[in-house]
Amino acid sequence: MGLFGKKEERNKQDNYRQGNFPNMDPQNPGPQMQQEPYQNQGYGYQDMPGMDQGQATQQDYGQYGQQQMQDPYGQQQEMDTGQVPEPPGHDYGQRNFQDDTKERVEEIAEAIIDEKWNELIKDINKVIEWKERTDNEIKKMEQEITNLKERFESLHKGILGKITEYDQNLTNVGTEIKAMDKVFQKILPTFTENVNKLDRLIKGRNNAR
Repeated sequence: MGLFGKKEERNKQDNYRQGNFPNMDPQNPGPQMQQEPYQNQGYGYQDMPGMDQGQATQQDYGQYGQQQMQDPYGQQQEMDTGQVPEPPGHDYGQRNFQDDTKERVEEIAEAIIDEKWNELIKDINKVIEWKERTDNEIKKMEQEITNLKERFESLHKGILGKITEYDQNLTNVGTEIKAMDKVFQKILPTFTENVNKLDRLIKGRNNAR
């Protein structure tokens, strides 16, 4: 009798879980049927008429137990489909790992950029130094060319001055020669006449002896 009684009790519990109430009077549906409209509207057991706190607590525990009994079937179904539930801290650990990986990649990228930037700065500084050195050399060459030009101009002026001076001297010599020619033209006849007179006097004295 004990075994049959336990089996009957389990059948009653299964009927209650499935919503089947045997030997129920349609005119008096009982507390469970009276509570369904209120539950559908969002009311709790403590808000239902004719339900005290003890009954509400008992009903809550009943529903919690029913959910717990249904839950293993859901877990069993997940295991049957091959989906193993992840541990609670898996997402957090994976998120931390992703954040660490991202930070590491950013650090490596920044280090590479800094290294390339420093190399670029060095190359630019070398180009700037070469430009400054070339500018200085060009300035020196320009100064030397300017000095050479000034020297050439000075030499040219000196040569022109000497040539002009020589030309002036030649002109003066020609003028003096012309002046002497004119003087000789005036003096030469008189000088010739005097020489002739002197010659006659000398001859006359010689004849007198």
